[in-house]
Amino acid sequence: GVPAAWRTLPRATVVRAPRYYVRASQGWVDARLAFWVDPELSQAFGGALTTARGVGLSIEPGLDALVFVRGRLLGSDGRVISKTTPGYRWVPIASNVKSVSCDGECVVALQGIPPKGIALNPRAHIALPVAFEAHMPWLISASLPPGPRGMLRYNVAYDDHWAVFAGGGAFPHFRVDATVNGWIIPQRNHPVPVVIIEWVAALQALFEIVGALWILALLCLAVAAGVRVMRSTRRPSSA
Repeated sequence: GVPAAWRTLPRATVVRAPRYYVRASQGWVDARLAFWVDPELSQAFGGALTTARGVGLSIEPGLDALVFVRGRLLGSDGRVISKTTPGYRWVPIASNVKSVSCDGECVVALQGIPPKGIALNPRAHIALPVAFEAHMPWLISASLPPGPRGMLRYNVAYDDHWAVFAGGGAFPHFRVDATVNGWIIPQRNHPVPVVIIEWVAALQALFEIVGALWILALLCLAVAAGVRVMRSTRRPSSA
């Protein structure tokens, strides 16, 4: 599962751009505005972007920042925090730095405490496709082949409500590549059938079915009552 040391780490927070500026050339703006123009900047979080020189962005002192830099990112103490990065990289922020500015083009996406000792460019593992059957948009069944502990990836937009069940238990759920669903799966000595379910949608479907049955029952009762009334009115009266 997730290493015990990681569970105590605080959740990373998205860096919000102030609402003072309309263009990145004026100051810090919502980074998502530039994703369609420059897909290399795209990620799932957002953050703040600028190409304006010397405009400050307030940040939390002492927390690392996930940044993308073309040029230089500077702290409020005048020191260079980062030069040009090959994509997004976590960089340390000193405890006396309360804001950052940019000389070039910079995105500050997140702040937090990333796990230590993780390779920036890890060796890619071979992914094996798993056959599955979609019974409903929110209900999928599959069979995991025998193998060591690993990860099951489901290429659907991440949602906390997705879950995988096998043998009466649920697998740990997490976000993969900041966009899709993933689960840590244990070692398997034989094929393991699993059920992938979006439980909120499943509950909604259940309530809809119950509601439809309730309406059908009411209609049946109404029809039965109407039939009884019609039969009673057709009976001949005694003189």
